Amino acid sequence: MTTRSGQISVSLFLILLLLQFASPPSAGAAAFSDIQGHWAEGSINQLIASQAISGYPDNTFRPENTITRAEFASILMKAFNFAPKANVVVFFDTYKHWAKDAISNATAYGIVSGYDAITFGPEDYVTREQMALMIYHACSMEGSFQGKSFTDQSSISSWANDAVAAVSQKNLMGGYADGSFRPRGLATRAEAATLISKALKEKK
Repeated sequence: MTTRSGQISVSLFLILLLLQFASPPSAGAAAFSDIQGHWAEGSINQLIASQAISGYPDNTFRPENTITRAEFASILMKAFNFAPKANVVVFFDTYKHWAKDAISNATAYGIVSGYDAITFGPEDYVTREQMALMIYHACSMEGSFQGKSFTDQSSISSWANDAVAAVSQKNLMGGYADGSFRPRGLATRAEAATLISKALKEKK
């Protein structure tokens, strides 16, 4: 004869078993509704799997959205798995920002820098030349790089010349159909994910 307590135990076991198989996928296995068939799908999924990047609560990734300096720095630090440093600099405008630690550590590693000693501009959208410079430093690129010649070469900031030459020579970043690089053009989330994915292979 089965006791009531025995029936409860069996019921609880069955419920737990069902929950185990019915649990939602983890962030690493998320399939966002707007990246299937996208040209950057592979790179995006790679960073999702490593939990370096995530999507939005409505199950979208929004690959064509622009990306901020704080977001790019945060994704870069997670993707490259840089260890936290002590006694880091905190910018005046990142003191209460959600990406404060990532920005401070990226600064300590020499990957990013502020506009001045107290201003980082975390919510400013990252430009292509800024992105190139961050990758250049994250990958510790050294040596002389010829790079590709772009039609708007003179528009590239002097501080980004070496970085653009390096990332273009290594085919981490390229230009557009018209031969331009568009250094001050704003990067998308898809472009950022693709660049970081390529850079990870370069770093190995």
